[in-house]
Amino acid sequence: MNFLAQRRSNFLLKQDKSNTQVRTESTNAPAINVSRLSGIGSWKIDFIEKTTHFDAQTRKLLQIPTDFRPSLHKLDQFYFEEFREKAVQVFYECREGNSFSVISKMKNYQKRELWGKITGEPIYNEKRQVIGILGIFQDVTAEKEQELQLKQTIAQLKNQNGSLQNFAKITSHNLRSLANNLQLSLELLHGSDSVEEQSELLNGMSQISENFNTTIHHLNKVLAIQGKARGEKEPVVLKEVLESVLHLEHDLILETDTEVYSDFSELPVVPHLTEFMEFVIRELLVNAITYRSPNRKPEINIYSSIENDKKLLTIKDNGLGIDMSKHEARLFHLYQTFHDRPEASGVGLFLVRNKIEAMLGAISVKSEVDKGTTFQIEF
Repeated sequence: MNFLAQRRSNFLLKQDKSNTQVRTESTNAPAINVSRLSGIGSWKIDFIEKTTHFDAQTRKLLQIPTDFRPSLHKLDQFYFEEFREKAVQVFYECREGNSFSVISKMKNYQKRELWGKITGEPIYNEKRQVIGILGIFQDVTAEKEQELQLKQTIAQLKNQNGSLQNFAKITSHNLRSLANNLQLSLELLHGSDSVEEQSELLNGMSQISENFNTTIHHLNKVLAIQGKARGEKEPVVLKEVLESVLHLEHDLILETDTEVYSDFSELPVVPHLTEFMEFVIRELLVNAITYRSPNRKPEINIYSSIENDKKLLTIKDNGLGIDMSKHEARLFHLYQTFHDRPEASGVGLFLVRNKIEAMLGAISVKSEVDKGTTFQIEF
């Protein structure tokens, strides 16, 4: 080859390499951009080489530093304990040739919680043997939290609706009974010639009128709860609410020598209404004192906590307790009492539940006779 021909050949070779590089870069660029714009990362496990690879997007989503070398046995650090068994199971099934797509509660390298959608496909060699797994990873925290919130809201609205239906049923029954009694008393009054009998009937009608007013008053309270609950939740400082309640019930606490212990360090603020929260804590505290055991000094523990992502407030006493086998189904119903006390109206716990559920919360109770009662509120 002469000198000119050799120069021309080298020039074409360089031009071809340059075009190849341009084509490669232009081919890879869209894939990189799609990964970055879609927020979807990829990962690969190679069973032959015993290596695990995360692409840049997966590392970004899990906030993994560049010097971290992923491996199969290190993957469990990204899963919460209750999800690890499931993760192991799907990886094992994929090793047997089954694809998978799961949504799991996870944590990134900095231990921040998130929900991830992990999809995997087995990689085969020419002998149709599985030699690895190729998959994608996507952060679906926002979607999952929205889904969980929706499910919680639906469940709580069902409870709230059931509570209101029960209230409407009881109230209508009471009003109907009072109306019938009033009508009967009027008929008897018109047909009576005895002054003594007329006086007795008038006293009875006065009591019926008072009961009418009481029932209407309770109905208005429930309607007021629903009206106020339509507003936005506010940050309620639990310590401040308890201090207000203790101030209001100072004389009762001193008189009964009640010990009240509190700890709101784990969850100092909850989303609710201050007015509602003060009523709830005050009602449960006064109940605990009212139904204290005569055999021991009354003690009430009030504390907040976060358990499995749930914001909780617990109010625990060492009082008389409630026989749950007999009364659990009626515990939060209107006009239900469980101890022989003339001052008991059977309204307090009903209103407590309404104020909690009106703000899309939930309340549960555990109790043992002569051991005490524990109320737990979930926000």
